[in-house]
Amino acid sequence: MSQSLPVGKSPFVQLLLVVAYAAAGLFIFQFFSLAIVFAISGLEFEQFMTDMSNPIGQPEFKNYMLFVQFLPSLVSFIVIPLLFIYKNEGRPVFSDLKFNELNIPSVFIAVGLTICLIIVDSVVIEWNMNIQFPEPFHTWASDKEEAMKVLTEYLTDFSSPMYFLAAFVTIAIVPAIGEELLFRGLIQKYLWFITKNPHVAIWLTAIFFSAFHIQFFGFVPRMLLGAFFGYLYYFSGNLIYAMLGHFVNNGLTVLMLYLYQNNWVSYDIENTDSIPLETVVIFAIIGIGLFVLYAKQFKNRLAYE
Repeated sequence: MSQSLPVGKSPFVQLLLVVAYAAAGLFIFQFFSLAIVFAISGLEFEQFMTDMSNPIGQPEFKNYMLFVQFLPSLVSFIVIPLLFIYKNEGRPVFSDLKFNELNIPSVFIAVGLTICLIIVDSVVIEWNMNIQFPEPFHTWASDKEEAMKVLTEYLTDFSSPMYFLAAFVTIAIVPAIGEELLFRGLIQKYLWFITKNPHVAIWLTAIFFSAFHIQFFGFVPRMLLGAFFGYLYYFSGNLIYAMLGHFVNNGLTVLMLYLYQNNWVSYDIENTDSIPLETVVIFAIIGIGLFVLYAKQFKNRLAYE
C-alpha cells in the first residue's frame, strides 16, 4: 500500500503539530488527573502533594497513582492521535487498523518474533545497565532510574485481581494501542515523507520513542524494540501487528509478575540473572527465521512505497 499526504500539508509541520498536541495533552491531563484525585482523596492540599510526591509505603495511594498514569496516556496517545487523523488528515480514524486483513499464521509469527526479541534483548539490557556515563550525568541518570524502579515495583505490587486488571490496562493495553498510533502510525509516517527512506524513518522514530521514556540505562534495548515495532508495521502495512508486538512485550511482563506474586509460577521475570548465551543464540536464530517468514507473508503490502 502507499501512503499519501493531504494536499497542501507539510510533513514537517504535521510532525511538529502531532508531537506538540501529544505533549500538551500529557502536560494538561497530568494536572487534570491530579485535580480529580485530589478532589476524591479528601486530604488537605499540602498533605496531598506530600503524599503524592512520595507514595511508597502507602498502599491506598496506588489506585491514585495508577489513575494519574492512565488518564494522560489515554488522552495523549489514543484520543489525540485519533482526532489528529480525523481533523488534520481527513481520513477514517481506524484506517491503519486492518482487522479484515489479519491472518492467524502472521499473528503467531509476530508473537513468536516478539518473544524471541525479548530474550535476545536481555543481553542488550544487561549491557546498557552497566554503561558508565560521564559525571554528573551518570549520577543523575542512576538516581532517576532507581526512582523509576521503585515506583514501578510499587505500582506492580498487585494487591487484588481488580487492581491487577486496572494495572494491566494501564501498563499493557493503553501503551500498546496509543504509543503505536502516535509513534508508528503518525511520527514514523511523517519522517518517511521527510526522509523518503523507510529504514531511516523507522530508526529515527525508534530513537525518539526510546528518548521519550527518559530512561538512559534502558535506552538501547527500548530503541531496538521501537525499531522492531516499526518493521512489524512497515512490512505488513497493518498497525495491528505493531500493537500486538507491543502488547505482548508489556503484557507478558505484567502477567508474569502477577503469577509469580501469587505463587502460580516459580520464575521471577524481574530476576537480573543473565540468560545463558546459548539460549540467546538459539532464540536469535529462530527470530531471524521468523522475521524472514513474516516479511514474506506480506508481499506488496509495505506501509510505505
